[in-house]
Amino acid sequence: MCRMSARWALCNPCSSCCRKKVTDTDHFYCGCQTHKIRSKMLADEGCATADVDKQTLIATAHDALEYDFVENKKEQWEIQNPSVPFQSEFCDVLEAGRCVTIHGTVLQNALSFTVNFCKGTGEDGDIGFHMNPRFDQYYIPRNCRLKGAWGTEEAQTYCKYPFRRGKQFLIEIFLTHNEFLIAINGVHFCAFRYRYPLFEMDTLEIFGSVNLHKIHFKETNEYPGDLIQSCDGIERLHNFSIPRFSQERYMLDLSNCETPHVISLNHQLCIGSEIEISGRAKLLPHSFYINLQQGDKIWPHPIVNFHINTRFKEMTCTSRSILANAWIGEGWGKEEFASVDCFFLPGHLFKIQIFCTTDAFHVYHNDQPTVMFKHRTDFTKINTIYIVGDISLSYISFH
Repeated sequence: MCRMSARWALCNPCSSCCRKKVTDTDHFYCGCQTHKIRSKMLADEGCATADVDKQTLIATAHDALEYDFVENKKEQWEIQNPSVPFQSEFCDVLEAGRCVTIHGTVLQNALSFTVNFCKGTGEDGDIGFHMNPRFDQYYIPRNCRLKGAWGTEEAQTYCKYPFRRGKQFLIEIFLTHNEFLIAINGVHFCAFRYRYPLFEMDTLEIFGSVNLHKIHFKETNEYPGDLIQSCDGIERLHNFSIPRFSQERYMLDLSNCETPHVISLNHQLCIGSEIEISGRAKLLPHSFYINLQQGDKIWPHPIVNFHINTRFKEMTCTSRSILANAWIGEGWGKEEFASVDCFFLPGHLFKIQIFCTTDAFHVYHNDQPTVMFKHRTDFTKINTIYIVGDISLSYISFH
């Protein structure tokens, strides 16, 4: 009974696991009450479709709406030093706001290992989420297997291959209403959108060339967590802190560091503040972006006062490959585009300067004015610079 009742988890749009505008697409596979209400309305109107049937949970929508959500108790468990291969059913049904963390060590002669979220067991069972780090290829594909057939493989990420033979690792898999969010060693690595009902995945599998130290299943309200601080032997390489600085320019050397860069500011931005970023675009770039934001978490989504994004794949004779925007409240606002042609070229050095004035951020590229973005919210609350993408940085300076 406990297993059945847990399937009807209350989805509150104001809760920590759903702090954005709710849409039907966001709840296609998560199994929360928001989806159940919509399914019941469609069924009552005689509008049930194959897609709606595919999302049918276990009982009828009427049964789900009669469930007493207040009594829904969420379980958590922890397993120390499990053997490999590892296979275990989840003690509770998967739902948004849950997180699975896996702490282990890669074997010295490792070729690969696998993490699966499955329905049941057996070689022909459905796999809702499959992650397979491969050490001979430095490649981490993600996929889904339904009725014995693998789907389209995903492998894109802005992060360097994070696993090393003989080294410890920490994998954090956070469940939202529409996708898995995967962090490795405390840094967001990728996302994988649900292709299979979340509540149907009842088994965790881990096998391959690893030793496991701990597996933890719990509820949480933020991602990535600060779990890496309690794991000896794992260094969080992508996080930096800028102390309070005076009128003198402060410089942070990033020449041996890979993106993403998460830079915490201990000095409030003010009118006249200047941020200078120097680096080189990679030879085959896709894009990169810089956020001036409030907080360093991915979930719940932080307020992003200023977002500038260069998209190399969209380069034309126009400047529409450079855009600026802000995330305030429930989503992105209106995009604004650079007023000049794009000067970011693959393999070339660049220097970006961001000046904060009374009414706007002014961006210069190689001393040429590029973007003027008017403030949409209080810029003095910015405490994090988040840089992601196909660039190698030399330094960031602050003044």
